[in-house]
Amino acid sequence: MHKGEQHTGHDWASLVGYARLPEGYAEHLLDVGLDSVLAALKTIQRRSDRLVAARDRDPGRFGRVAQQLQARISGLEGFLSESETTGRRRVLEENLGLLGSAEKRLAELYFAYRALGDTDTAMREALGRSRDWYLQGSERNLSHHWTAVQYLSLEAALVGRIANTGLWHAAVTAAGIDRRRPKPVDAIWALGSLLELYLLAPVAGQCSHASEATEAWAGMKRAVAALEQPDTFPIESTERQLRRYVNWWTTANGFFPGRSDLAPDAASLLG
Repeated sequence: MHKGEQHTGHDWASLVGYARLPEGYAEHLLDVGLDSVLAALKTIQRRSDRLVAARDRDPGRFGRVAQQLQARISGLEGFLSESETTGRRRVLEENLGLLGSAEKRLAELYFAYRALGDTDTAMREALGRSRDWYLQGSERNLSHHWTAVQYLSLEAALVGRIANTGLWHAAVTAAGIDRRRPKPVDAIWALGSLLELYLLAPVAGQCSHASEATEAWAGMKRAVAALEQPDTFPIESTERQLRRYVNWWTTANGFFPGRSDLAPDAASLLG
């Protein structure tokens, strides 16, 4: 009302509400904002999954979901400047990771609806942006192995090799440390990272780590089953990523240029 008084005027009497905001309230708003975007991304992903599962080829529905994802990406880019201004490292890293995830989901949608037209260029551009966001997040915190794994997987798929082998080793080390943490959820996600890092080992110039990948996958499933309140999301998320190597990031679809893809190894783990 105060801002609009030049145009609207005030009544001679108004109700006034008083509130005492907690310390760090502005920073708290960033946390809530990121949580809401993450929830929205999950909702859009489920909507996209239903369209793909139903083999819905309606251009209108495809366009609406794509626009919703793009709107969330724009929102996250807006949060990014606020995260940098506050200097809160954790929020900034989470923001970068969500940007990478949103762009990857947009690319996956383009791939699923390639039958509607030539979406290959848009798909690869979105994957490239996703890779770059994940790299920024990883470089800001090398102990955050999840963003490193996401970057390495996209670099392998798009380029066909992982030139930065040091980052691969750093991610293995970071995930190995988290695997030993007392909090079960930390150990579960660390095992998921190790699983994919071992899958990517040949692309990073390492020898095969197939047996280690199988061991990490089995350990992850045991750890999830041992939770007091079992949460299957880590398993579902890891299976989704493995299916990308089998159904999407293949040489037949133009990925892993100059070398064999990882579809057989990923399919073996899924089996």
